[in-house]
Amino acid sequence: MKKVILRIVQFIIIIAVVFSVYAFISGKTYLFKAVYHNFAAIDDYKIFTNNTVTIAQPQPWHQSNAYNKLIGLGIMFAKNNKRFGCD
Repeated sequence: MKKVILRIVQFIIIIAVVFSVYAFISGKTYLFKAVYHNFAAIDDYKIFTNNTVTIAQPQPWHQSNAYNKLIGLGIMFAKNNKRFGCD
């Protein structure tokens, strides 16, 4: 049993070393920060580098002709909501 646990621990260490070597060789050292912080949060912009995206001329977003209209399954859901008093 001890040999099995030892092999598992050795395997995990080997994977961590391979990951670290890959990150250093490829120049992707931000992966260490990503693993350390694990989950995204609203204030992560303070931790990671930020890039500003600039554009020359902003373009307006055009709305579809079907915007805010019931189509397809929406009609069925609207009927069921009305039938069960959920509208």
